[in-house]
Amino acid sequence: MLAVMQQINSVPGVMGCFVCGEDGKVSEQAFPPLYDLPMLEEAALSITDCALAMEHSTGGLEFLDLRFNDVRVLVKALAKSYLLLLCQKDINLSLLTMSLNVAAKRLDRLVAARESAAAAPQAIPQAAPMAAPAAAPVYQPQAPVTLPAMGKGLGLSVLVQEKTASTYWASMLASVAINRSTAVQLSDHFKTGSFKKVKLTNMTTKVSKKFPVTIIASDSDHLYDGKAILTLGAIEAIGAKAGDTVVAELDIGGGLLGWEMI
Repeated sequence: MLAVMQQINSVPGVMGCFVCGEDGKVSEQAFPPLYDLPMLEEAALSITDCALAMEHSTGGLEFLDLRFNDVRVLVKALAKSYLLLLCQKDINLSLLTMSLNVAAKRLDRLVAARESAAAAPQAIPQAAPMAAPAAAPVYQPQAPVTLPAMGKGLGLSVLVQEKTASTYWASMLASVAINRSTAVQLSDHFKTGSFKKVKLTNMTTKVSKKFPVTIIASDSDHLYDGKAILTLGAIEAIGAKAGDTVVAELDIGGGLLGWEMI
């Protein structure tokens, strides 16, 4: 199913897509890591509630086009699920529709196959001779990375947000994503509590700018400790590139949308 959705994402102007059931549960998604699963499932619940209400009132829903200032959210009804796409506002809808007509049939078959596999009775395996239990491997969780102090702030390494289509970055807003461990260390260092913006200074170009922050909540392995994941807009704003070191600073006094709220 993921391969079909990645083909949809290759259509110019498509930023990401997911398939969800009528219960609002996301069964498969192809979004950049900036959009974590809780965020997508919240959107799925809102969309399915709206779609079901329209089906009851109009007798059926095939396609929904929600237009916002910078993006469009498109919803295509499948046989027993919904396909949601996040797109640029100027996407070529005719080109996208041709791709969706083919993809929808394949997605319907894949969703049905998953449901059949889940409903099939599981064979009871034959009991094997009991052997001496082997020692279970001990999982050693990786410890959080301590951010280095640099001047008035803390040092972060730059990662570039991956794109999903050739024109994806053209209209991306400048923003930054960090994980919860990094957010906590910044908050503790500046004693701000929650926060919604961070000031980044590129140590190479000495250019500084404030950016809105998104917190990556699902990073229990600490893969993004000490990392600042920048959109292309943010990369261009401070002249950074992957691997550069930036200094992160917070204003004294937190915001309402900080890591405690996510």
